[in-house]
Amino acid sequence: MDWALFGYVIATFFISIIGGLIPFLIKLVKNKTIAIRVINIASVAASGLFLGGGIYHMLAEGLEMMEESGYSFGGYPLGWTLFGVTFFLIFFVDRVIVPHSHGSFEDSDSEEDNYTLLHDDEHHAHHHHTAADTFQEWTTIVVLVVALSIHSFLEGLGLGSANKYLMIFIAIAAHKWADSGLTIIYLMKKVKQWWILLIILIVFSSFTPLGAIIGKFVIASLDDESVSLLVQGVFCCIAAGSFFFVAIVEILSEAFEEHNNKYVLDKYLKFGLAFVLFILMSLTVLLEGEEGESSVSE
Repeated sequence: MDWALFGYVIATFFISIIGGLIPFLIKLVKNKTIAIRVINIASVAASGLFLGGGIYHMLAEGLEMMEESGYSFGGYPLGWTLFGVTFFLIFFVDRVIVPHSHGSFEDSDSEEDNYTLLHDDEHHAHHHHTAADTFQEWTTIVVLVVALSIHSFLEGLGLGSANKYLMIFIAIAAHKWADSGLTIIYLMKKVKQWWILLIILIVFSSFTPLGAIIGKFVIASLDDESVSLLVQGVFCCIAAGSFFFVAIVEILSEAFEEHNNKYVLDKYLKFGLAFVLFILMSLTVLLEGEEGESSVSE
């Protein structure tokens, strides 16, 4: 058993669970405004790690493994194509099929959510047109959770397929808590029973570990080294497309929309931290290069 991967998988699961509980915990904080601002800044800053991890580690490693496999595909850039096609497919599912309505952590402080979560039965009795009572809204919820679970699975697939787990894990962990938190915030407006939210959170949080396990299992089951490298490379390029979508479309583009920028200072902090973390992630490539050279010399 690969105990290092097992540890990262367990950690990823619990980070996702903790992130999903943040909206509930915010309600217990006295100074909610400061807490929400800090969490929003941190969640956007994580996009720098996610984008850097996707480009410098996931995509670069995938392209390298596909080249080392010996399969040239007649010069066709298969790795880059998989990267781009994955981006477009996730965009299609997330923005064309699924009605787009991601929340922000500021929504977790709404009076309506406070009321419905604390007075569940009474609220349900007075509002008959909730998601629990309408097939259409439940369909929307299911499609949303499935869509989010797909790119969580792809993130895990990349982790399980990578040769070096640490940087990929850092990128996933930096974003996963916020992804879970924002998902729960959106669902709070649709689902009034806390136990249903908890089940959804557990299911959603399981898909990244599941992707990592399946990715590792598929790679381990291949006897031919060339085929194994090719499959690893394919998985990594697909995962990189998912990383790119999440960082650019899901986090950065939404974070700088006008309604998400009540505080001017926060806007510059978000951008500055995201940029710095992206550069720091690029510098880790140099560290890995030095480690590789030292191991060869030994």
